[in-house]
Amino acid sequence: MGLRNLPVPGSKEIKVSSSYLREIAKEFQKDLDKLEEKRWSTVLEDTLPSEEAFGDYDGGHSFRNGTVRSARMHIGSTIDEFVMAYRNVIQALLRSAENYERAEENSKQGIEAAGRSGNNSGGGPNKMI
Repeated sequence: MGLRNLPVPGSKEIKVSSSYLREIAKEFQKDLDKLEEKRWSTVLEDTLPSEEAFGDYDGGHSFRNGTVRSARMHIGSTIDEFVMAYRNVIQALLRSAENYERAEENSKQGIEAAGRSGNNSGGGPNKMI
């Protein structure tokens, strides 16, 4: 990568908007809510085929109770992990927005404090008499 690939200060590439980060988080949350409404993990729990569907022989029963149950469990846990990761992205966006707002406020206060101290210098060493 290197320094030559960095964006130029003040360019649109590095402009951060806390309200835009919040908008993205809000849209992601809507998508997550829709996904969670579908209850994929629970639906998978409820969809194990009946024992009759695999016939009345040992191979069918062991396939249902081993392979099919295991697949259902792993798919369900994968969905749960995805939902958790998606939720973490939303939280990270919101934290970033808060951090950016805090940094802007601190910067603003620093500038104001510097301005006050510069205006009240009392004629320091550069004052001409």
